[in-house]
Amino acid sequence: MKRAWLQRWLIDPVEYALLRAVFGLLGLLSPEHASNLGGWIARTLGPRLPFSKRIRRNLALAMPELSEVERETIVRASWDNLGRIFGEMPHLEAITGSDRVEIDPAMLDSLREAKGDGRPMIFIGAHLSNFEVFGRVAARCGFPQAMIYRRANNPLIDAYFREIRGPDLQLLPKSLDGFRAVQRVMAAGGNLGMLIDQKLNEGIPVPFFGRLAMTTPAPAQMATRFRAAVAVGHAERLGPARYRLHVELVDLPNAADRSAKARKVADLEAMTMLNGMIEQQIRANPGEWFWLHRRWPESKGPWPDPGLPG
Repeated sequence: MKRAWLQRWLIDPVEYALLRAVFGLLGLLSPEHASNLGGWIARTLGPRLPFSKRIRRNLALAMPELSEVERETIVRASWDNLGRIFGEMPHLEAITGSDRVEIDPAMLDSLREAKGDGRPMIFIGAHLSNFEVFGRVAARCGFPQAMIYRRANNPLIDAYFREIRGPDLQLLPKSLDGFRAVQRVMAAGGNLGMLIDQKLNEGIPVPFFGRLAMTTPAPAQMATRFRAAVAVGHAERLGPARYRLHVELVDLPNAADRSAKARKVADLEAMTMLNGMIEQQIRANPGEWFWLHRRWPESKGPWPDPGLPG
């Protein structure tokens, strides 16, 4: 009881006040200077922190062909990107509402054509570059999204981050009620945003960087159930607080019949395709991915065959 009281009335408010103070100071800088400062601090301190052991282990598992020097370069770049995300958070409004984000008009036309008149759409992404930018810009371009997210442990900080992310995103806490809300959004022809690269204890084992990783089959299942269009996208970092949006429409495999076995095979094929696309994005810019996730089991190979047909 005493610990809960201290957490609610002392620790949580202090953490919240400190975050507000730091973001307030960063907000006094330009978006570019805030990004540079966050990147410098993170890449200077991050590689020395114990958390970097996880980044190095994940790199050894996923990209064993890299030399130690190449891995350390990615470790430093990964921390730099995390620091830039933090530095840019107070400036999301300025970044996403200006010409700091490049968008191909033809790409938007393709998305509008695929969505048609009220067709639901699923946007698939990863914790790559500043993943906060993509959903917000997409919403401003006419594709507002519902997103399942994990609440911050500190409710004050959770509410603050929801405020920063703006009203264009419908953030739904990860729960049964949140999942039901997503279903209502899709049934009404809305849009769903999903980041599919994080660690899961449930899901299905799907190849990712040559190893099996538990992956949610929800995108494949939702696309089939609601006949939704599916797009894979990310915001490419061009420089401090500057981005270019990339989106690719994809046709996911469908079950040949309605049997449970056929649906499972189709889900596995679809998620293997999506994981492969995410992997290609990461390999193109490995220093911009969130390598701190425990994406793979602790045990090491050999790995069982995923059971893909053919």
